[in-house]
Amino acid sequence: HPSLAALYPNMPAVERRPLSEAHGLIRRGEPVVITDVFADVLPETSESSSAQQGGAATTNHPVPQKWTLGYLRHLLRSRRAADGAVGSAQSSRSGSDPLFNVATDVAGACCRYYEPRHVAIKADYPYPFRPSTHLYRDTFDGFASTLQAAYTRRSRGAPLAEGDDDDGVPTASGAALADHTVPMLHYLHDIIMNPNGEASEATAANPAFAEDVKATLATLTKVTRSQPFFAAFGPAKIWIGQRGITMPLHYDTTDNLYVMAWGRKRAILAEPGQLDRFYRYPNGHPLVGSSQVNLSVPDVTRYSRFARAKLREAIVGPGDVLYLPGWWWHQFEQPFEDTCAINLWAREMPTSAAVPQAPERDIRVRELSLYDHLERTVVKSFGH
Repeated sequence: HPSLAALYPNMPAVERRPLSEAHGLIRRGEPVVITDVFADVLPETSESSSAQQGGAATTNHPVPQKWTLGYLRHLLRSRRAADGAVGSAQSSRSGSDPLFNVATDVAGACCRYYEPRHVAIKADYPYPFRPSTHLYRDTFDGFASTLQAAYTRRSRGAPLAEGDDDDGVPTASGAALADHTVPMLHYLHDIIMNPNGEASEATAANPAFAEDVKATLATLTKVTRSQPFFAAFGPAKIWIGQRGITMPLHYDTTDNLYVMAWGRKRAILAEPGQLDRFYRYPNGHPLVGSSQVNLSVPDVTRYSRFARAKLREAIVGPGDVLYLPGWWWHQFEQPFEDTCAINLWAREMPTSAAVPQAPERDIRVRELSLYDHLERTVVKSFGH
């Protein structure tokens, strides 16, 4: 982003550390890329190589050493499809394969947090909000076909065909999107484990997939020992998307472990608070918790205080685990290639004298919490 680079020519990098040197950063609630979480597991074998071709795997490798698009495509089909009863991606969509959430939007806008347009209209929000990002449901097989067609078209340098998206996939495929000739990107993101540690509906019928997730959880346990208030893993989510996708700047309120399976992402992070610099959407807006500033092309004329924001960046690649503390702003970008990652949110111990709430542990979070309380009080008293 040339304009962002001009504002921040020397943006600090998030530290990359082996786990033995990352404990202090985690305890202090500082982000860190942990480089060796999976270093002590078995290297790739002939079994895992066959899994990459879509065959059944017999090893117990965690996500970064085992998952490929072909492996997941084989694993996340229904038993009927896996046995060869379905001969094409199109026909599998009409079968009993589990369905996953896929977001799609034009290149350069995919994919902001959203909700279905009819829900936004019905909610009658006091702020203008008509989401452009569209949600549809597709089988994993159908989504994988979309990605593979995209890669083929890019490698051939084929021009955009009328009625196709930029991936060379007819726009009637998948969720039967409306006809268009505007380049589109697609981003699969869905819960694979619920807050109770149980497989989600989309993955419950695939025991081997659930075992992969459990193996990853077991490996990540050595990271959670550094977080003094960690109680258990919360929900987990899978993210698979095309090169060019960006999840805009926002924050979550719980700690997060972000595990890269394949591809590389750029993460832009910022310390908690800084609401005046990031122009957070107000309470009552569907995008509260997100920034109004477009980091790709920041408009410092309209958002002048953004020039004083404190930012950091990191590149996370296969096998890396990014520890992302709660309340830290983050934007994930895919400028290099298609990617796959899973993230696992954390649940903290119940609040007690020995376990203070986050606002009591971090003055930056305390200021944000106070601002939120004041804003909600004003809205309640005087309206939006």
